Amino acid sequence: MAKVKCHVCGKEIIGGAKIQEFSWKETTTMFVFCSEQHREKWKVAHKKEEEKVDKEKVAKEKADKEKAGKEKADKEKAGKEKIAKEKADKEKIAKEKADKEKVAKEKADKEKVAKEKAGKEKKAEKKKKE
Repeated sequence: MAKVKCHVCGKEIIGGAKIQEFSWKETTTMFVFCSEQHREKWKVAHKKEEEKVDKEKVAKEKADKEKAGKEKADKEKAGKEKIAKEKADKEKIAKEKADKEKVAKEKADKEKVAKEKAGKEKKAEKKKKE
């Protein structure tokens, strides 16, 4: 005869298990009990344990989802900031280039005006000499 022990109290049951229960989560495991009361006691405790595990699993999945969403948002924000920085850098470079061109043009205009003035003065001196 097979000797098995009650899953709740550990009492040895001779002659095989008459009261059995299979866990839906653990289909390969069979639990044996010495009385119907022990079976019900185990069932209630096991159900609470399964619910607790399920709640923890749901909470973990929710936390993972939130973390993934936050990481995605952070990545998008970093990408937008990078693009904005690159745009600002390009604008700064373009402004500096425009400022340099403006300064160079003003300098060239001043030199042109100075040359024209010098040319007019030379002509005026030539006329005076004549």
